[in-house]
Amino acid sequence: SAAVRRAVTAAALARGLVLLLGAGIPVPEALRLLAGCSDDADARVQVEAAAARAESGLSLGQSLAPVTALPGSFGWFLGAPGTAPEPGLAEAARFFEEEARDRAQMLANAMQPMIVLALAVAFLPSGSVLVRLMAVMTSLSGM
Repeated sequence: SAAVRRAVTAAALARGLVLLLGAGIPVPEALRLLAGCSDDADARVQVEAAAARAESGLSLGQSLAPVTALPGSFGWFLGAPGTAPEPGLAEAARFFEEEARDRAQMLANAMQPMIVLALAVAFLPSGSVLVRLMAVMTSLSGM
């Protein structure tokens, strides 16, 4: 689902930013590096645009604000402009990893009854054939 994909993207971006910013890599370069690592084409384009905004002098939060590939709450973790973003990013990574896991589990739980129903519908005709076959065998064994 789209919500799971956004949570996974947010967690990966936050983890990557914690590592890269902690290593002293400037925000625009860190965003470019992380954009190139994304397998989601939409997220890649949007994070690349965020890198350009960061290069023009906007804060990390301002640069990432228009990125729709991230959940709307992502910016909340970045705190006020001028503060070190790493602690908030570490918390964002943990939060969005848990959210992605929980949402994926919820989807899996919702799909289980549908799978059982689909299997029942698929095997219902073969079940009726088996019942008829058993009736024929019972009548033949009674002769």
